[in-house]
Amino acid sequence: MLSVYSHHGQLDEARIVFEEMPERDTISWNSMLAAYIQSGNLREALSLLERMPRKNLVSYNLILSALAAQGLFDEAKEFFAKIPNPSIISWNTLLAAYTPIGHLYEIIKLYDQIPNKDIISDTALLNAFSENGKLEPAKMVFDGMEEWDLVSMNAMLAAFCDSGSSFNAKEMLSWMCARNLSSWNCVLRSFALDGDLDETKRLFDKMPEWDQMSFNFMLPAYVSGGHHGLAKVMYETLLPEKDSFSHVAMLSAYTVQGKVDDAKLLFDSMPYRSLFIWNSMLSAYAQNGHPDNAKHHFDAMPEWDIVAWTSLLYSRNYQGNVEEAKVLFEKMPERDLIAWNAMFSGHSQHRHLEDSKCLFDLMPSHNIVSYNTLMAAYSQHGYIEDALLLFQKMRHRNSISWNTLLVSYAQNEHTTTGKAFFSTLPEQNLVSWNVVIGMYALNGQTAQSLELFRNCVADGVKLDDVSFTSALIALSHSGEVDDSLFLFKSMITDYLVTPGKQQYGCIISLFARGGYDRSCKELIDTMPFFPDTHD
Repeated sequence: MLSVYSHHGQLDEARIVFEEMPERDTISWNSMLAAYIQSGNLREALSLLERMPRKNLVSYNLILSALAAQGLFDEAKEFFAKIPNPSIISWNTLLAAYTPIGHLYEIIKLYDQIPNKDIISDTALLNAFSENGKLEPAKMVFDGMEEWDLVSMNAMLAAFCDSGSSFNAKEMLSWMCARNLSSWNCVLRSFALDGDLDETKRLFDKMPEWDQMSFNFMLPAYVSGGHHGLAKVMYETLLPEKDSFSHVAMLSAYTVQGKVDDAKLLFDSMPYRSLFIWNSMLSAYAQNGHPDNAKHHFDAMPEWDIVAWTSLLYSRNYQGNVEEAKVLFEKMPERDLIAWNAMFSGHSQHRHLEDSKCLFDLMPSHNIVSYNTLMAAYSQHGYIEDALLLFQKMRHRNSISWNTLLVSYAQNEHTTTGKAFFSTLPEQNLVSWNVVIGMYALNGQTAQSLELFRNCVADGVKLDDVSFTSALIALSHSGEVDDSLFLFKSMITDYLVTPGKQQYGCIISLFARGGYDRSCKELIDTMPFFPDTHD
């Protein structure tokens, strides 16, 4: 009876049975010890251990596991030293206690001391390497193991995924002799974080079953991939339950689409709203130019964190309310680098270059976002040499850094330098191609623009509406009506890119300048939207 109460965490009942027992063997003492541990009474458990007339390895391992589970590493290490003839379970428990702390040298040292290592010891070392970002040593441990079980295979799978080696993880998943839902979800999460929607969807469809976590990985993948309709269908019809993650994913979809009213309806329908959800709704207002609604929502929040303050700051900067943003920035109870960058970005976007430079100098630290923002500010004001000097000073650069300087050359009509710089880019992505194609198109250099457009297609880059706008502008300059119409139709049928107002505007302008009045009117009448005064 004592073991039953102990197993179910019924401490008071277990204590009564234990105290009334006429004789207590070691099993009884250990059951009472386990009852204290399961109920979180570690101090009582330690006191009981001192009173035990006969302790065995089970007694010691129970306390060691409890110390490790509560993160009491030093106490666990000290207690381990008192265990007479520790078993492999004792060694593995202490080894597992080291892993979350990240003391890799200590973990290796302890692992080497284990007299009879088993699969659990090897897996603990594998996890330690993985959590410290050491993929190759983790792989060496895995390859050297005499046998693998599902736990060790999932550990290696997680090591691949955490290091960004999604395709290695996928290959391993294909040959694993045993898999569970955690195996599938691990690889699914990796592809979702990579932003590879096609692989994420392909893997999701292959999964033998799904759980809430599976949907919570797939739903944001749809949203970030621009498939908001599929995200909505999944959210409304397929989810086993809706939690904070799925709510936030759907709010993000509405935010990206600018559907603030739909986001508010969804927010109001939620029976429980975490701070995460409140912040997501605030972000919807901030990112879509609703500063008054953002302030009202902020005031209604049950609590604020630095994310909420930064979103409100962004909403003020978004509308160009730089002075209000300054007041708000001063009121913030704390400021992290993201908040500093938001304030700095607001000054830069609204062409307050001198203030931007002063704020940049005041920042306690800088990251790559800070440097990219200042470089863009220099570019907007035509200070190309300053932008180049800043670029050269940067210790680390990403694709945004390279493209920002490329945009600087393009905006200031330095086409020759821009094209030469483009050829040096470590990664020529869609943004890079669009910049140089547009650079030549806007400068009336049709042949060069169209040649780059064709090279972009040949390189297998997936084109977007910006790519076609630049190509259509180039063709418009040369008055090539037939070629423009062919490209416009190809955009829809071959590349599955839906034309917007800019693409329709290029064709209408071409018709109008060429005297094709009837064709111009027919196109205007059949457009999927009404022209306005700005078109």
